[in-house]
Amino acid sequence: MSEFEYLVEWKIRNIPLPEKEPKETYNIRIKSWVLASLGLDKKTQSVYTIIEEKKMATLEDLIKVLNEEKEKVQVSLDELYSTGTIEKLGKAYYINEPLSTSIVRKLIPRVTESLRIIASTESKTRVNSDYLTKVKGKGFGNVSEALPAIGEMVRKCSNEYVKVIGVQSVSEETVEIEGPVIDIDYRNHSFTLVSASGEKVVVGGKHSQGVDLKAHSIILKGESNE
Repeated sequence: MSEFEYLVEWKIRNIPLPEKEPKETYNIRIKSWVLASLGLDKKTQSVYTIIEEKKMATLEDLIKVLNEEKEKVQVSLDELYSTGTIEKLGKAYYINEPLSTSIVRKLIPRVTESLRIIASTESKTRVNSDYLTKVKGKGFGNVSEALPAIGEMVRKCSNEYVKVIGVQSVSEETVEIEGPVIDIDYRNHSFTLVSASGEKVVVGGKHSQGVDLKAHSIILKGESNE
Protein backbone atom coordinates (compact mmCIF):
# COMPACT_ATOMS: atom_id res chain seq x y z
CA MET A 1 0.00 0.00 0.00
CA SER A 2 1.29 3.47 -0.87
CA GLU A 3 2.25 5.82 1.95
CA PHE A 4 0.30 8.55 0.13
CA GLU A 5 -3.48 8.79 -0.05
CA TYR A 6 -4.59 9.54 -3.61
CA LEU A 7 -7.72 11.25 -4.87
CA VAL A 8 -7.74 9.81 -8.36
CA GLU A 9 -5.63 7.35 -10.33
CA TRP A 10 -5.13 7.12 -14.08
CA LYS A 11 -3.51 4.23 -15.90
CA ILE A 12 -2.42 4.55 -19.52
CA ARG A 13 -1.48 1.31 -21.28
CA ASN A 14 0.34 0.92 -24.59
CA ILE A 15 -1.62 -1.93 -26.17
CA PRO A 16 -1.21 -3.21 -29.75
CA LEU A 17 -4.06 -2.29 -32.06
CA PRO A 18 -6.63 -5.02 -32.68
CA GLU A 19 -6.70 -6.82 -36.02
CA LYS A 20 -8.92 -5.24 -38.63
CA GLU A 21 -10.54 -8.56 -39.44
CA PRO A 22 -13.30 -9.44 -38.99
CA LYS A 23 -14.55 -6.03 -40.09
CA GLU A 24 -17.99 -6.62 -38.60
CA THR A 25 -16.65 -6.43 -35.05
CA TYR A 26 -13.81 -3.97 -35.65
CA ASN A 27 -15.58 -0.90 -34.21
CA ILE A 28 -16.58 -2.80 -31.08
CA ARG A 29 -13.06 -4.10 -30.60
CA ILE A 30 -11.59 -0.61 -31.11
CA LYS A 31 -13.85 0.76 -28.39
CA SER A 32 -12.76 -2.03 -26.06
CA TRP A 33 -9.13 -1.31 -27.00
CA VAL A 34 -9.54 2.39 -26.16
CA LEU A 35 -11.07 1.65 -22.74
CA ALA A 36 -8.43 -0.98 -21.99
CA SER A 37 -5.73 1.52 -22.99
CA LEU A 38 -7.16 3.83 -20.32
CA GLY A 39 -6.56 1.10 -17.75
CA LEU A 40 -10.22 0.05 -17.49
CA ASP A 41 -10.92 -3.66 -16.95
CA LYS A 42 -13.59 -5.80 -18.61
CA LYS A 43 -16.17 -5.13 -15.90
CA THR A 44 -15.74 -1.38 -16.20
CA GLN A 45 -15.91 -1.65 -19.99
CA SER A 46 -19.21 -3.51 -19.56
CA VAL A 47 -20.52 -0.66 -17.39
CA TYR A 48 -19.61 1.80 -20.14
CA THR A 49 -21.36 -0.32 -22.79
CA ILE A 50 -24.56 -0.61 -20.73
CA ILE A 51 -24.70 3.15 -20.17
CA GLU A 52 -24.10 3.68 -23.88
CA GLU A 53 -26.91 1.29 -24.83
CA LYS A 54 -29.40 2.63 -22.26
CA LYS A 55 -28.45 6.27 -22.95
CA MET A 56 -28.68 6.85 -19.18
CA ALA A 57 -28.37 4.53 -16.16
CA THR A 58 -28.27 4.78 -12.37
CA LEU A 59 -26.13 2.74 -10.02
CA GLU A 60 -29.18 0.61 -9.19
CA ASP A 61 -29.84 -0.05 -12.88
CA LEU A 62 -26.29 -1.25 -13.41
CA ILE A 63 -26.35 -3.49 -10.33
CA LYS A 64 -29.46 -5.26 -11.67
CA VAL A 65 -28.02 -5.77 -15.14
CA LEU A 66 -24.56 -6.88 -14.01
CA ASN A 67 -25.71 -8.75 -10.89
CA GLU A 68 -22.67 -7.30 -9.11
CA GLU A 69 -22.02 -5.88 -5.66
CA LYS A 70 -22.80 -2.20 -5.24
CA GLU A 71 -19.24 -1.29 -4.21
CA LYS A 72 -17.69 -2.94 -7.27
CA VAL A 73 -20.06 -1.22 -9.68
CA GLN A 74 -19.44 2.13 -7.98
CA VAL A 75 -15.68 1.67 -8.40
CA SER A 76 -16.19 1.15 -12.13
CA LEU A 77 -18.37 4.26 -12.35
CA ASP A 78 -15.78 6.31 -10.47
CA GLU A 79 -13.04 5.10 -12.81
CA LEU A 80 -15.06 6.01 -15.89
CA TYR A 81 -16.01 9.38 -14.44
CA SER A 82 -12.40 10.20 -13.57
CA THR A 83 -11.35 9.59 -17.18
CA GLY A 84 -14.08 11.91 -18.40
CA THR A 85 -15.71 9.19 -20.51
CA ILE A 86 -19.07 9.44 -18.69
CA GLU A 87 -21.03 12.29 -17.11
CA LYS A 88 -23.34 12.40 -14.11
CA LEU A 89 -26.70 14.11 -13.67
CA GLY A 90 -28.24 13.56 -10.26
CA LYS A 91 -28.13 9.79 -9.73
CA ALA A 92 -27.91 8.98 -13.42
CA TYR A 93 -24.81 8.46 -15.54
CA TYR A 94 -24.70 9.12 -19.27
CA ILE A 95 -22.30 9.50 -22.19
CA ASN A 96 -22.11 13.00 -23.61
CA GLU A 97 -19.55 12.63 -26.40
CA PRO A 98 -17.42 10.07 -28.27
CA LEU A 99 -14.44 8.53 -26.50
CA SER A 100 -11.89 10.39 -28.61
CA THR A 101 -13.52 13.74 -27.82
CA SER A 102 -13.74 13.09 -24.07
CA ILE A 103 -10.08 12.00 -24.01
CA VAL A 104 -8.93 15.18 -25.77
CA ARG A 105 -11.24 17.61 -23.96
CA LYS A 106 -11.18 16.13 -20.45
CA LEU A 107 -8.66 13.38 -19.74
CA ILE A 108 -5.59 14.91 -21.39
CA PRO A 109 -6.04 18.29 -19.60
CA ARG A 110 -6.59 16.53 -16.25
CA VAL A 111 -3.49 14.36 -16.60
CA THR A 112 -1.44 17.26 -17.97
CA GLU A 113 -2.43 19.54 -15.07
CA SER A 114 -1.57 16.84 -12.52
CA LEU A 115 1.84 16.31 -14.12
CA ARG A 116 2.42 20.08 -14.22
CA ILE A 117 1.68 20.34 -10.48
CA ILE A 118 4.02 17.42 -9.72
CA ALA A 119 6.86 18.92 -11.75
CA SER A 120 6.28 22.42 -10.38
CA THR A 121 6.26 21.18 -6.77
CA GLU A 122 9.53 19.30 -7.21
CA SER A 123 11.10 22.28 -8.99
CA LYS A 124 10.15 24.65 -6.17
CA THR A 125 11.89 22.47 -3.57
CA ARG A 126 15.16 22.83 -5.49
CA VAL A 127 14.66 26.55 -6.11
CA ASN A 128 13.86 27.18 -2.46
CA SER A 129 16.86 25.16 -1.32
CA ASP A 130 19.14 27.03 -3.73
CA TYR A 131 17.75 30.36 -2.60
CA LEU A 132 18.25 29.54 1.08
CA THR A 133 21.85 28.55 0.38
CA LYS A 134 22.35 31.82 -1.47
CA VAL A 135 20.96 34.17 1.22
CA LYS A 136 21.98 32.26 4.35
CA GLY A 137 24.35 34.38 6.44
CA LYS A 138 23.79 37.50 4.33
CA GLY A 139 23.87 40.70 6.38
CA PHE A 140 22.27 44.12 5.96
CA GLY A 141 22.99 47.47 7.60
CA ASN A 142 19.38 48.68 7.63
CA VAL A 143 15.86 47.29 7.51
CA SER A 144 14.89 48.91 4.20
CA GLU A 145 17.65 47.02 2.39
CA ALA A 146 16.86 43.77 4.20
CA LEU A 147 13.08 43.72 3.66
CA PRO A 148 13.06 42.50 0.01
CA ALA A 149 15.39 39.61 0.89
CA ILE A 150 13.41 38.81 4.05
CA GLY A 151 10.16 38.84 2.07
CA GLU A 152 11.61 36.50 -0.54
CA MET A 153 12.97 34.20 2.13
CA VAL A 154 9.59 34.08 3.91
CA ARG A 155 7.91 33.25 0.59
CA LYS A 156 10.34 30.55 -0.48
CA CYS A 157 11.75 28.98 2.69
CA SER A 158 10.21 27.11 5.60
CA ASN A 159 12.85 28.16 8.18
CA GLU A 160 12.96 31.94 7.81
CA TYR A 161 15.08 32.81 10.88
CA VAL A 162 16.55 36.31 11.17
CA LYS A 163 19.13 37.59 13.64
CA VAL A 164 18.86 41.24 14.61
CA ILE A 165 21.16 43.58 16.56
CA GLY A 166 19.70 46.93 17.47
CA VAL A 167 18.55 49.41 20.08
CA GLN A 168 15.38 48.93 22.12
CA SER A 169 12.99 51.85 21.65
CA VAL A 170 12.11 52.16 25.35
CA SER A 171 15.32 51.33 27.25
CA GLU A 172 17.68 52.38 24.44
CA GLU A 173 19.81 49.34 25.28
CA THR A 174 21.58 47.41 22.54
CA VAL A 175 20.20 43.88 22.28
CA GLU A 176 20.53 40.86 20.05
CA ILE A 177 17.54 38.68 19.20
CA GLU A 178 16.65 36.09 16.61
CA GLY A 179 13.62 34.17 15.50
CA PRO A 180 11.25 33.41 12.62
CA VAL A 181 9.63 36.29 10.75
CA ILE A 182 5.83 36.19 10.93
CA ASP A 183 4.87 39.52 9.36
CA ILE A 184 6.30 42.24 7.12
CA ASP A 185 5.12 45.87 6.89
CA TYR A 186 6.75 47.32 3.80
CA ARG A 187 5.05 50.70 4.25
CA ASN A 188 6.47 51.15 7.74
CA HIS A 189 9.80 49.52 6.80
CA SER A 190 9.43 46.96 9.59
CA PHE A 191 8.91 43.28 10.27
CA THR A 192 7.77 41.16 13.20
CA LEU A 193 9.65 38.16 14.53
CA VAL A 194 9.06 35.79 17.42
CA SER A 195 11.89 35.68 19.95
CA ALA A 196 13.14 32.55 21.74
CA SER A 197 10.85 33.44 24.68
CA GLY A 198 7.83 33.51 22.38
CA GLU A 199 7.49 37.30 22.43
CA LYS A 200 6.53 39.12 19.26
CA VAL A 201 9.06 41.84 18.49
CA VAL A 202 8.48 44.53 15.86
CA VAL A 203 11.77 45.44 14.23
CA GLY A 204 12.21 48.63 12.22
CA GLY A 205 14.65 51.22 11.01
CA LYS A 206 15.46 54.78 11.98
CA HIS A 207 12.23 56.23 10.57
CA SER A 208 9.86 53.32 11.37
CA GLN A 209 6.92 54.09 13.64
CA GLY A 210 5.81 52.12 16.72
CA VAL A 211 8.57 49.51 16.66
CA ASP A 212 10.10 47.68 19.62
CA LEU A 213 13.60 47.54 18.20
CA LYS A 214 15.48 49.79 15.77
CA ALA A 215 17.94 47.54 14.00
CA HIS A 216 21.37 48.43 12.73
CA SER A 217 22.35 44.90 11.75
CA ILE A 218 20.17 42.17 10.21
CA ILE A 219 21.50 38.73 9.34
CA LEU A 220 19.46 36.18 7.40
CA LYS A 221 20.03 32.87 9.12
CA GLY A 222 17.51 30.75 7.30
CA GLU A 223 17.26 28.23 10.12
CA SER A 224 17.27 27.88 13.89
CA ASN A 225 20.42 27.01 15.85
CA GLU A 226 18.53 24.10 17.38
